[in-house]
Amino acid sequence: MKYYLKTISYLLPAFIAVIYLSGCASSKSLDAARQMQSINPHAALEYVALCLKDDPGDEDALDLLDIIIPAIVYEHENRVTSMIQAGAYEEAIVDCDRVIASAYLVRTMPGGPYNLYYQENQRAELTGLAAGKAYGEAEKFEADGDYRSAVDGYDRALGFVGNYKDAAARREKILDSVTSRLYITCDDPGIDPQAARIVTGGIGATAMSQRPRFLKLAKDRDSATSICGVMIENASFQDSGWNSNRDSRRVEVDVYDKKGKKTGTVERRAYWTVYRRRTRFTLSAGFTVKSEVAGEPVPSGRASKSAFSEVSYAHWSGERSGVPADVLDMPSSSGPPKTRSTLTGECAGSVVRELGHKLFLAYK
Repeated sequence: MKYYLKTISYLLPAFIAVIYLSGCASSKSLDAARQMQSINPHAALEYVALCLKDDPGDEDALDLLDIIIPAIVYEHENRVTSMIQAGAYEEAIVDCDRVIASAYLVRTMPGGPYNLYYQENQRAELTGLAAGKAYGEAEKFEADGDYRSAVDGYDRALGFVGNYKDAAARREKILDSVTSRLYITCDDPGIDPQAARIVTGGIGATAMSQRPRFLKLAKDRDSATSICGVMIENASFQDSGWNSNRDSRRVEVDVYDKKGKKTGTVERRAYWTVYRRRTRFTLSAGFTVKSEVAGEPVPSGRASKSAFSEVSYAHWSGERSGVPADVLDMPSSSGPPKTRSTLTGECAGSVVRELGHKLFLAYK
């Protein structure tokens, strides 16, 4: 019995602390809910949910819930009515989604069931209105000959209603007529054939990986509507060769007798040699698109990148305490730095990513 009483005496303060901290957290959530209820009732609702999670019977939180739920409904109805009058159907759909999320939160609160009633079929009606608006804009763009904007409009309409009228068929018909079939070539790879091969092969793949809507790659010149000419403007490789730097330092070293007693100091010298070798590759490349088809994009782009590597090692002798720490950390031997071929691949890869994105932007 004494053991149990002793255990309780230890645990009781901890229980009290947990209850106190829980009450503090709940009180802070309730204060936050009160502050937010007139500014953002949806946020206030989330704070009330935290209070009820700690104590489903919290009367203050329940009283506040009775105020917040009607406020959300009232605000939502007014906002959506105003948005519909302004033709802002997309914004109204966003507001509906917000209310749907809050209604779910209310239904799943501890201590319920509680409900937030809203017009459940309103979102479907709004998506139809938004699709109709986008479809109408696309029709106007198509009539004006702005086919790319027309495709954008039909895409938006189909985003709201997947089978809206004949939007899909009209989109495909227009898309085929405004999609460029691009052939990518490098007519003069002489400066650096490896870089030319990587850039020419990679620029199209990088552009297509970002899914441009108005671009296809042609397999040959004859089937192309546009030609993308890649130019390697500069390709330079530098190798410093092995360079060495010798140095030394005098240091005072304590001298001890056989019994471990310090008897004085002597001067000693440390010697070291550091060997370094650097390689660097710089590549400048660009592209220019030419087309004989009216209205097709004719973008161009330039990029210049560098890649480098450095290897080093050190030899030392004499008094170790006089050798710099960074020299001591160096290996005693080293392999060669990255080769021209390796640096060319790294550098050309960076150029490809930049040029490919620029090409994508013209046909996105």
